[in-house]
Amino acid sequence: MIFMAGDGNLSKAGDRDLAQMRRIGSTDAVNVLVEFHHADTHVTRRIYLQQPGIDATPDQPGATDASSAVGLGGLIDWAARHYPARRYALILWNHGGTRSEPGRTFFRSTEQPVLAPASSPAPANCADDGSGYVLDTLELGRVLERGTRALGQPIDLLGMDACLMSNIEVAYQLRERVRYVVASEDPEPASRWPYARVLDLFARQPRAATSEVAAGIVSACVADRDSGERHGNVIQTALDLSHLRCLTVAIDELADALIANMGGCYPVIWEAQRKSTRFAGNALWDIGQFCTEVARGAQDSRVVACAEAVVAAHAVGAAAPVVAFACRGSELQGCHGMSIYLVPPMKHICRYYRELDFAANFRWLTMLTAYHEV
Repeated sequence: MIFMAGDGNLSKAGDRDLAQMRRIGSTDAVNVLVEFHHADTHVTRRIYLQQPGIDATPDQPGATDASSAVGLGGLIDWAARHYPARRYALILWNHGGTRSEPGRTFFRSTEQPVLAPASSPAPANCADDGSGYVLDTLELGRVLERGTRALGQPIDLLGMDACLMSNIEVAYQLRERVRYVVASEDPEPASRWPYARVLDLFARQPRAATSEVAAGIVSACVADRDSGERHGNVIQTALDLSHLRCLTVAIDELADALIANMGGCYPVIWEAQRKSTRFAGNALWDIGQFCTEVARGAQDSRVVACAEAVVAAHAVGAAAPVVAFACRGSELQGCHGMSIYLVPPMKHICRYYRELDFAANFRWLTMLTAYHEV
């Protein structure tokens, strides 16, 4: 399932990507289903891509909101009813971002937007420029919860072909509905994913383990850049959400250690932020690189040990959350593949952050509040 929220300035890129998808199409073992909302027509098409060069459009929902729960939920329901499978992959195609505009928000239902909210910490996906809505992190979790009920199982692989989506808060929000995630923590190149390469992975090895497919998508994106077909920075991470707990617990222990000695750690955090890679206008920081700098600068032995534990939890392994990671671009050297909300004291903490599962279940928000109050 490929959900293309193209009712915006990416519609032409969507046309190019759809042409790539048609080069591979479906096989006897893999069905490729596309829902495309196009800015030129504001009409939604659901397409079953058959063999290369052949399309079937068995369902036309008409004009729908590309960002709405109804749009994405409708695609999942359609797949469950007409194309049942042993495993399901879902790719979300559009912009991703962390800043709210008037009428948009990340931590309220996209059906009831809040005017002029504070800067939003966790990435949102699938904007619809026609309606002004986005599919936010909370709404995405709710849509996928309903979707997994329709499918009768979790989604095996969620690909986010959108900027800034390899984020701990997003991953944790989806942990019970999705098994594997592939996403980028940096803004993505305008050329998007190499869909001929990606769909070829499914077509050539339909019985491959989901972890292998996820790792293959990471490799395909990097290979596309190395071949010269894609330009700009590329960073992709494949995550196994069943092992996410070892990372979240390590982050929680670090937060507790920082809280216990915030007076002494305030300058360490500040300096670590200054030296590590940030995204989305100083809202998100690469977790691994930030913790590497904390471990180097801290004098508190517990803080050092906890920061090192967070870095170690990023190691690629069979029983680790990170299945595969690769990046290209000098600006991304030292990144570990996942971001976290770490807005500095000169900015306000978004009032909606506490609504996320990660903020509710761990002490990161408490640490962030203490950091801002020193």
